[in-house]
Amino acid sequence: MTPRHSVSFRGPNGGMQIGYNRSPIRVEFHSHATSCAPTDLDPQRLIENVRAWLAWLSPEDFSAKQDDLRAEWPDNAGRWLLDDARFQQWVRSEPGILFCYGIPGAGKTMMAAAVVDHLFHTFRRRGSRVGIAYWYCTPQLRAQHLGRCFGSMLRQLMPRLPKLPRSMELMYADYVDRERRPSPAHVQEVLCEVITAYDRVFLVVDGIDELSGRQHSQQEMLDRLFALQERTQKKLNLLATSRPLPEIVARFEEKESVCIEIQAHQQDLVCYVRERLCRLPYFVRGNQELQQEVIKNVTQNVEGMFLLVQLRLHALASTTSVSMFRKKLRQFKEGGETCEDLYEHTMRRITHKDGGLRDDAWNVAQSAIFWVLWSRRELTIHEVRHAVAVHPDCNPISEDDIPHIDLILSLCGGLLQRGATSQNVEFVHSTARKYFEKTYSEWFPGAKDKIVKTCLTYLSYPAFTGVCKDQQSLQERLDAYPLYTYAAQNWGYHACQCSDSLTGYIKAFLAREAQVDACSQVLMLLTSNMTDRYASRQMLAPHLVAYFGLDRVAESMELSENPALNSPDADGRTPLLWAARNGHTEVLTMFLQMQNVDLNLPDKDGRTAFLWAAAKGHTAVLETLLATDQIDIYHEDVQRRNALTRAVINGRTEAVRLLLDRCRFDINSPDRERRTVLWWASAKGHGTILEQLLPRCTAKTVNRKDKHGWDALTRAVYRAHQQVVHVLLTSDAVEPDHSRKGHTPWWWAMKNKDSTIAKAFMDALDRKRIDANTICVGKRTALSWAAGMGCEEIVRELLDRTPEPDDLNTNNNGRTRTALSWATAGGCVSVVKLLLEARGINPNQADTKKRTPLWWAIANNKVSVVRLLLTNPAVDFNVKDSVGRTPLSLGAGLGRSAIVALLLLHRERLQIDVNATDKHGRTPLSWAARNGNGHVVQRLLEVDDVDPNAVDGLRRTPLMWAIINGHAEVAERVIIDGEPLVQLDRVDRKGRSALFWAAWAGDAATISLLSQNHGVDCNKRDRSNETALSVAIRKGYSESAQSLLRNYSEIEVNAVYKNGLTPLHLAAQRDDGATVNLLLQKGAGLDRCDIFGRTPLFLACGVPGRVLFSFQGIIDRVNPMLREESSLWSLLDADANMNHQTEDGWTPLHNACRKGDSAAVDALFLYGAKALFPDTQSKAPQPLALASRHGHLKVVERLLEHPMAQRMDLEKASKIARDGRHTEIYRLLQTHIAKHHEIQHRLGLYPKQGQ
Repeated sequence: MTPRHSVSFRGPNGGMQIGYNRSPIRVEFHSHATSCAPTDLDPQRLIENVRAWLAWLSPEDFSAKQDDLRAEWPDNAGRWLLDDARFQQWVRSEPGILFCYGIPGAGKTMMAAAVVDHLFHTFRRRGSRVGIAYWYCTPQLRAQHLGRCFGSMLRQLMPRLPKLPRSMELMYADYVDRERRPSPAHVQEVLCEVITAYDRVFLVVDGIDELSGRQHSQQEMLDRLFALQERTQKKLNLLATSRPLPEIVARFEEKESVCIEIQAHQQDLVCYVRERLCRLPYFVRGNQELQQEVIKNVTQNVEGMFLLVQLRLHALASTTSVSMFRKKLRQFKEGGETCEDLYEHTMRRITHKDGGLRDDAWNVAQSAIFWVLWSRRELTIHEVRHAVAVHPDCNPISEDDIPHIDLILSLCGGLLQRGATSQNVEFVHSTARKYFEKTYSEWFPGAKDKIVKTCLTYLSYPAFTGVCKDQQSLQERLDAYPLYTYAAQNWGYHACQCSDSLTGYIKAFLAREAQVDACSQVLMLLTSNMTDRYASRQMLAPHLVAYFGLDRVAESMELSENPALNSPDADGRTPLLWAARNGHTEVLTMFLQMQNVDLNLPDKDGRTAFLWAAAKGHTAVLETLLATDQIDIYHEDVQRRNALTRAVINGRTEAVRLLLDRCRFDINSPDRERRTVLWWASAKGHGTILEQLLPRCTAKTVNRKDKHGWDALTRAVYRAHQQVVHVLLTSDAVEPDHSRKGHTPWWWAMKNKDSTIAKAFMDALDRKRIDANTICVGKRTALSWAAGMGCEEIVRELLDRTPEPDDLNTNNNGRTRTALSWATAGGCVSVVKLLLEARGINPNQADTKKRTPLWWAIANNKVSVVRLLLTNPAVDFNVKDSVGRTPLSLGAGLGRSAIVALLLLHRERLQIDVNATDKHGRTPLSWAARNGNGHVVQRLLEVDDVDPNAVDGLRRTPLMWAIINGHAEVAERVIIDGEPLVQLDRVDRKGRSALFWAAWAGDAATISLLSQNHGVDCNKRDRSNETALSVAIRKGYSESAQSLLRNYSEIEVNAVYKNGLTPLHLAAQRDDGATVNLLLQKGAGLDRCDIFGRTPLFLACGVPGRVLFSFQGIIDRVNPMLREESSLWSLLDADANMNHQTEDGWTPLHNACRKGDSAAVDALFLYGAKALFPDTQSKAPQPLALASRHGHLKVVERLLEHPMAQRMDLEKASKIARDGRHTEIYRLLQTHIAKHHEIQHRLGLYPKQGQ
């Protein structure tokens, strides 16, 4: 049984998506907890889980940013770039690189948004094989977050793929249960496969120069982008924007990129200003002259900087008089100011230096600016509102203390803005952030200390006493206090940058155990392996000091005597373990100096401080721990993995080197999954680490399989780790013919279409003298596998190595399918072409079922392959398979309209027989009509030689097959397009014509169409003596029956079917009132009897469950629609004999009582039916006895309501009900018997008991 897991994916910065304006992503999935194989979910469920996991992997949602930019940008702005010939060439031609550079504020980001919008508009056609992705770089996007950018690209490209790529399944299976995110290199590998699944992919990257302000981050991004384009066979169109930094420009010039300079064009500036005139003071809105001055002066002297226009408009919006407004305009006309000048003027305007804001307003403005400046992630509107409302050492804030976001942004003078859809607060431009990073000490002295005090004050509120016990209460807490999540998860990082004066403030907070416990609960949402997020985390002050690395706080605390140093939290982690895990060497060193600290205490997973340091790659921590003599270096966790294994799994190259040099690990020892460190290095693609390990391993270790049958080489090939495979294949100890469930490394190389690995394998096999055909799955040759998977390079390599031409035309899998047949089925035209050009190839070699390569191409609808085969004169287009079907017949039956069109186009040259029959006698037209392939039928009927009346072994024509299988449109096409050749009145072996089959199938449209042909006999009987009318009524096709009655005046309405049943009998039995009315109008016999003496009314009185009216009602109250639809009313209105008796003396009332048709009982009584008391000579029982025997309570009630009920044999009916265990009927009858006796007694006709 597959275990069931429940996973909550984490949100931004590793945090769970919970809190204000966030919603938790909850995904349940089935997986093997220890297996490396993909999960066994159904495809749709797997796709949903992977998408949710990708949302955790890459929480950056650039679509909100895109919407914000397009909302700010005029509709027609940016046309100059979109109309540029270089841009058009980039869109239309082969994939290339377009580099758009410009000075800060030139509008590069706006242009990037315009390009993205244009691409979506151009390629928005559904089914388009063009992918579009984009991202916007920010200063918060550091080098270690590049994997999230590529993850975001995966999120954007995945929805348009028809199925989930295999590599995506593998990455999901490997990381969904783990605490770590995959590396950028791993995500990039998966992204390569996703991109190659498209015809083309457009990627727009804005602001490469914004990456952390560090050159190595920019260069790493460019390295990965350029490598991505090279590895995806030039399928990637890349557009990047940046400032013209020399090191970035040089990289794009090396790639021969097309370069376009971005400048603020006058037309765009004018459009932008016009749209924002309504935001200026009231005295501008109605003054046309002043508006023209604004447009002219604001757009002058901007030196190509769009940002200057934005800032000028913000400055004008804050003016309060016309004179001040015109003064500003004159300053703009003179020009000469820069963005930094405007930032400085704005700050002086809102501070005391130029008579600006009051103290309280200035405090709000500066708080908002420095919070946005120094926050570790983007802040939401509600987080900023709460942040500026908190006053250290004051009472908790209330709703009245929190300023509105519009007021905050107004006080900031346009320096901050909010997104229209993202609901985040950000700087108006990246240059504003850079300006304040340089000048923050002038404008915001002590800002970092204020952030720490604000966080700690917020966290100390009385509302945060203890942990929340369930999801709802936690969500309610975070909704009520939006800043709490950020403060709990980031206060310590800000504390590392604050002054020493706050040490006491921090210690005071850490002394509040209840608040620390509540804070720890939200802090630990960052950790994916929490045991119980709604229980106390048991984290004390030393734990938080170690977690954040607060060394100055640790120095001031008396930790040497603190018993909490060895106290584990809810996950079993001590302060020492947290310090080692998070790489805080200074705090760790302090702990090591204390004698009472246990250095080897493991957590709940059995991991010690040394093991965690190795897993995280903290080499400084490792060296510090190794310097002591108390560390258990070789300790293993619950999965029997030691520090070296953990370092190898996580790809910590320097840590691995240190451990190998300083320690003596047994690298041949396996873990609980029977995996060695070499296996892990191979499986994870860590080639550099593998090179360190391989010389130290034995041959047995190199080829060892884990508990799931994976050896190191097979796993590396399976994951397409080219460097690892190359390293392993150069080793003499590696055995390349290992297999897992029949799948060898060689097979996986071909399945991945990785020609580099395949060639390396072939070289290795040649060196070891191993035949590649002997290590393939399913006894197929290597060439057949490569051909079927479309591996052109591998096929070419194998063809060069094939010594004998016979290898091309044989296979050993029991079906003798050749490599060419696999290639045609796969549909790779280039591979098929290679094989057709090979010496000695037989393009007509068939398998055991006589299926040729052409057959397989048609079966899999490979039009391009069929087109290629048409050019080869050696291909036989009339060869039949084991059931006698020609290629044309196969294509017609499968609905391959494009292939059929190709074959018909070349039929004369290829001498294709369009009427060729198979073993069942069916022609291509018959197969197409039988399977409802209308387009194919149309094409075949256009051919003069096609016989539309060809009959198969059942003597059925194409028209009959179309009707039988319910293809009315195809039948119509055969009738119309086949005229005048098509014969409509032919019959098959059962004597059934097309009209009969139309009635049998309930096809009223075809019946109507056939009625237009005077040669159709509507009264023709089949071998069972049934007519079209009878079969339509018998099968309940009322519309078809009525169509026959209306369209055929000569139709025989009294034709007798089995047992003497006429169409009227059948319609009455079906309770089809409309058909009964038509039959009566056509002269059907009203009281005609079948061989049992039953009239149509008799059969109509046997439809239980229908409701017409209550017995006490009158006929005028009967629903008119029910009256029309019911055959009962139609027959009664036609004066059918209600008292007609069968040979056994049964009347319609008897049948209604036996069948439980209470509505018919009511109707018969209403029309005056008798027979409540059969004749003494009749064999029929009383109706009451019948109803009692069959348990029809409603019928019994109706009978007892009849005025003559006292004459019924109630005693006998009661006994029958009792014997039949119909309790309710029995009680009802007993009640009536008691009443009857009471009446008898009162009349003196029945003596009392006891007298």
